[in-house]
Amino acid sequence: MFSPITTKEVQSGAFQNVIYAVSNMQGWRSTQEDTHIIKKLFPANALGMFGVFDGHGGTYSSHYLKDNFVNIVNEILTNKTTPPGKDFMSGLLVEAFLETDRQIFDTAKTVKHVGSGTTACVCIYGQEKFYTAWAGDSRVILCRHGKAIPMTVDHKPALETERRRIRNCGGMVMNNRVQGILAVSRALGDFNFKDSSKPAEEYVVSGTPEIFEIDRDEDEDEFLLLACDGIWDVMSNQQACTFVRKRLQQMARMKGLTVDMKLGMVERIASQVLDECLRLGSRDNMTCAIVVFETSKSLLRKPSPVSMACSVL
Repeated sequence: MFSPITTKEVQSGAFQNVIYAVSNMQGWRSTQEDTHIIKKLFPANALGMFGVFDGHGGTYSSHYLKDNFVNIVNEILTNKTTPPGKDFMSGLLVEAFLETDRQIFDTAKTVKHVGSGTTACVCIYGQEKFYTAWAGDSRVILCRHGKAIPMTVDHKPALETERRRIRNCGGMVMNNRVQGILAVSRALGDFNFKDSSKPAEEYVVSGTPEIFEIDRDEDEDEFLLLACDGIWDVMSNQQACTFVRKRLQQMARMKGLTVDMKLGMVERIASQVLDECLRLGSRDNMTCAIVVFETSKSLLRKPSPVSMACSVL
């Protein structure tokens, strides 16, 4: 390609004191393999669910998640016979990831699709907590009082815990890639690296997600940022958080904005993240989702002279 494809697809909406926007760009890649999901008023005491999926080896797996993940979660919920307990949401997400992985395999048994895979990063916005499940290197960041709180850790083959797991499952890591080929150690799909005769926990490339939970803080929690690695290749967690926060603070201090005006502003901020990452040299597909909490008092605060002096020092 002689130039990147910079056309953006944008989706936005508002619910339960939340303003959100998602923007994606094909960039320098020949195809767009990123997808995402937004589900408002999700069951099991959840206010919403957000997810980003970064496909590789074709679009099949990432599009399967986009089209089916919510339905799979709903079906699991329908079949639950026990009341929700302490670990209910975490167990639900693990079960949904593994069932989605199984279904991708059942529907992709062709040479064309068997090599297709995708990262998966899903965050449920609950009444009292955030629940994040992920497999791969897409990330969720919580901006709390200006600080980027990572809610995921990239599943890379070079990570010691992942390297050990891969070896225990009969695989190897070479040049920081699984079998010298795949750059992520966990993903859905990628059945060239999975022996379906074995249990899922023995797959060399695991579809089992890790889970992270954190209590909500309505005053200090400002926004969630979900993005695929096209963003993280060129921005740190804090750089992305600060880039978005500066613009959201300007919006939050404006008076008399309608919901439509706010939606337009958050859409522009999400798209500006992509433009900035392109400028910084990102060569990948890019997807950025911003979920803004309008109950946050932190976004409205002006920095005190003391904190400004500390930041200079």
